[in-house]
Amino acid sequence: MFCTIFYKDGDGFVSQKQVIGCAYCDLLLDYKQAHGLGRYKAVCPRCGSSLYVIKGVTLSLSLSLLVTSYLLVVPAFAAPIFILTAMGDVRMNSIFTGVVELFQQGLWDIALLVLLTAVLFPVVKMTMLLYTLVGINSGRLFSGTGRVFRWYHHLQEWAMVDVFVLGVMVALTKLDTFANVSLGLGFWTLCLMLSLNTFTSFFLNEGLVWQEIERLG
Repeated sequence: MFCTIFYKDGDGFVSQKQVIGCAYCDLLLDYKQAHGLGRYKAVCPRCGSSLYVIKGVTLSLSLSLLVTSYLLVVPAFAAPIFILTAMGDVRMNSIFTGVVELFQQGLWDIALLVLLTAVLFPVVKMTMLLYTLVGINSGRLFSGTGRVFRWYHHLQEWAMVDVFVLGVMVALTKLDTFANVSLGLGFWTLCLMLSLNTFTSFFLNEGLVWQEIERLG
């Protein structure tokens, strides 16, 4: 059982701290002291009963999924998303070539939007989460981990690879009426990376991440 107690320190100021109480022998332990007894599970040092159990395997699983997704970044963005064949002319289009063509056509605002939301923000978001989880799983936080994880949370609404993939699928259905279109390696890699990112977010326990940042900080 977690609770917060208020007390006066030596200078007469009122302070507070979070404590955890044993349900069997009523022993009170400081929250950080209880965390020091075990990373994901702690037992009462007096009677041996369980104080708390956290399914910390989710952090290791999230890290494994994230690393796998990170390895797919280059082929997802650089490999051809689709191959267009029309009147003997074959064109391979990737995300990068699409951004370049938008710039060349003078649509710099759309090109910049695609570059930021479909490439830069997703990669930065993945890097921030990787920075956080590697430190936590190694038992030693990197500098500024709390700020990095906070920015990761804010960037989630700006990283829209899924919207880009949906747009590509809509474009393919229209192009298929007057040209031969085949999906390239980039499309499947992008879909796989997107799926891994979705599972990473699903299994990520953000509350546990903040607890670990506080404990290791």
